[in-house]
Amino acid sequence: MLVVGVRAWLSILCAIVASLGVIAETFWLRPVLDQRVGLIIAGQRLAASYQHNLYIILEVVKLIALALVAFDMARQLARGARPPRKS
Repeated sequence: MLVVGVRAWLSILCAIVASLGVIAETFWLRPVLDQRVGLIIAGQRLAASYQHNLYIILEVVKLIALALVAFDMARQLARGARPPRKS
């Protein structure tokens, strides 16, 4: 049985949040923003949209989540922590 501490669960949660952010950006936000850019380049004037701000927010959330994971992994490496052995 794998016993994982609270910090490990936090790292896993942060990795999941970052992954969901990448998925949302890739399959939803980027296509919408690309379409808007195409319309703007074609000369159309578009109303203000929340999608660009949402994209920025998702980038900041991903940055924080990945920074937390990296910090936790660096701390574990500095302590000499090793992953649990498979039995």
